[in-house]
Amino acid sequence: MVHELFVAAFLCVSGFVSAGILSSFYQLVTGEPPKFRVPFDNALKATLSMIFVLMIGPFLLMRSGFQLYRVEGRPFGWLMASAVLSCLWSVQTGLFIVYVALVL
Repeated sequence: MVHELFVAAFLCVSGFVSAGILSSFYQLVTGEPPKFRVPFDNALKATLSMIFVLMIGPFLLMRSGFQLYRVEGRPFGWLMASAVLSCLWSVQTGLFIVYVALVL
């Protein structure tokens, strides 16, 4: 049981770190923070944007949760719900990242 929790924690951390790195790289290249918006001008552009949003989603969700808590004064439960959803999303992203790393 403890082994599975360590694996889940490792996947969560690796997914969140990769989301943060990709988000910071996007902000470095474009000069604006990433958002959940997906442009539907072109099918290829929309597909690539959707994949990118799926990869950086945990970071965006936590950033939004912190902003809602600090700026808008939402209850602490909003922040905790955001953290739980972000952790679950990070596990899935981390699983994908680790799987790709092991295949390569």
